[in-house]
Amino acid sequence: MNTILITGATGFVGSNLVKRLTGEGYRIIALCRKKEGWDRILNETRGEGIESLTPAQPRSNREHLEDVELIQGDITLPLLGLSGRRFRRLAWQVDTIFHSAAQTDFTNSNYLFRTNVEGTRHLLQFALLGRKKHFHHISSAYVAGNFNGTFYEEDFNKKQGFNNSYEESKFSSEALVRRFARQHTLPFTVYRPSVIVGDSETGRTQCYKGLYAFARAFYLIRELNSKRINGRVCQREPDRFADVKLPILHRHVGAGITPAPTVSLHLRTVSVKIPMRIFGDPEALINLVPVDYVVEAIKELSQKPEAHGKTFHLTNPRPITLSQIIDKLTRALRIEGVETQCQASTDLGVSSLEGYVSSESLANRKLNPAERFFLHYTKPYLPYLRSRLCFDDTNTRYALNGDVACPEITQSLVSSLIDRALEDRWGARHEAGIPATTTGNSTLYVSH
Repeated sequence: MNTILITGATGFVGSNLVKRLTGEGYRIIALCRKKEGWDRILNETRGEGIESLTPAQPRSNREHLEDVELIQGDITLPLLGLSGRRFRRLAWQVDTIFHSAAQTDFTNSNYLFRTNVEGTRHLLQFALLGRKKHFHHISSAYVAGNFNGTFYEEDFNKKQGFNNSYEESKFSSEALVRRFARQHTLPFTVYRPSVIVGDSETGRTQCYKGLYAFARAFYLIRELNSKRINGRVCQREPDRFADVKLPILHRHVGAGITPAPTVSLHLRTVSVKIPMRIFGDPEALINLVPVDYVVEAIKELSQKPEAHGKTFHLTNPRPITLSQIIDKLTRALRIEGVETQCQASTDLGVSSLEGYVSSESLANRKLNPAERFFLHYTKPYLPYLRSRLCFDDTNTRYALNGDVACPEITQSLVSSLIDRALEDRWGARHEAGIPATTTGNSTLYVSH
């Protein structure tokens, strides 16, 4: 029996990969930092039955997951944070590594490189001990950084710059894998997913970053447009929203602020008009892939001997434009009046993208409060609103041969993702361990 070690087993991709590989005849060892995270994964699968497994599997997903061997460790530490004896025994047990553990926080550069680069180095050293293991490295399509044009699967170092420390750390970790594998003849495969969103069938996710930051910004703007704020009632009329000062808005989402009580929001029945501009290239390419496609593609590709040693873009062959995704998000949240506008930074009185969210820019009367709030809230992702980067996925399509296909990002799919996000309270439900609450299709109970 092939023994597989999966790192980041309680993370978004890692947990879904564990679920997909259980019941497939493998011995699965899940490496995670905290046992509580694994308990949450087990609790989330209670009552799922075999909805995400094949019809031939007679037991529930939870029962299969209970067969998974859990090891608490830390890839940022030597010996993966294990005792020397446990580390050596594990090195002789494992045949295959799926390395999905990664830090995605754009703001903490030191932690990013400690996890994404040094953690990968420790895993590569482990891969050479005992049995020589096949190293499946889950990288990112955004190792392409700020490259302009089509980035091919064979491309890597194109002298590109990077939009943030996350991209740079993923580039460095993939470079480390390639160099290490070449020096030590280590078998490896690289997978580069683009922006991962929730399951295409259930909408389920546990990572509310990327697309969800934009969705939540719109949601908060809508909420603040129709609630009593600081003793003042803000009606739904557009001109009344201009009375709301940015500091008041910001206090609702600032660090350390206690969430507001749960409120009822009739998204299905009430439309709100909030004139605001999203500054970016309307034709910028937004590449979204549902998590179920990513893990299914990894599973299929990993089983093909001809795929070993190659790089695969797990990207959407039909990326949507910025104007299209803004339209789909606002439709899902029943917001009208939002338009994507291609406006140079100099038109706003600033000289760079950073200037968009500077104090001087926020004081610029050309930006209304909703626009200022949106820029503040989505600041880490603003470079992607101007990118024409696209990804070639020839290797992936040829190897999968139509057996696995990436779902199209339709209005129905986006609405499903937003509905699930509201139901999960943007991740707060998972953190608090409370059940989702819905009362039919017309009302979703959500909190800030």
